[in-house]
Amino acid sequence: MAIFQDVVLGWDGAAYTIPAERVLGAIAEIEQVITLSEIAAYHERGTAPMAKLAQAFGAALRYAGAKVANDEVYAGLLRGGDSQGVAIKSVTALLQMMLPPASIAQKEAPRGNGRGVGTRSSKSATRPSSSPPRP
Repeated sequence: MAIFQDVVLGWDGAAYTIPAERVLGAIAEIEQVITLSEIAAYHERGTAPMAKLAQAFGAALRYAGAKVANDEVYAGLLRGGDSQGVAIKSVTALLQMMLPPASIAQKEAPRGNGRGVGTRSSKSATRPSSSPPRP
């Protein structure tokens, strides 16, 4: 049983599929350019270097069988004009491709609003209640 799902990448009107059992190889190619932890940090910040993103997508597309150069991918990413929006979408797409679906579902699972066992409320005492007020 594969932990990944098939990944379908589109480029220049064509669809390229990376079978689930080969996704880890695609991730290794991407990580030659940019690591998963770097991508996660860019996701947190809401920005990323477009050249690195183009190189990462270029590596994934070539792994999937596309004949594409990184500069073509760079131009394609910037074609829409909103470079920050494209960067955020690209980082999200890379994360979705690189993380096993089970780990994404686990992170997105709703968590209760109740306090955990042995945790304190958000109100914390700064001094004992019997202490006189400070001047």
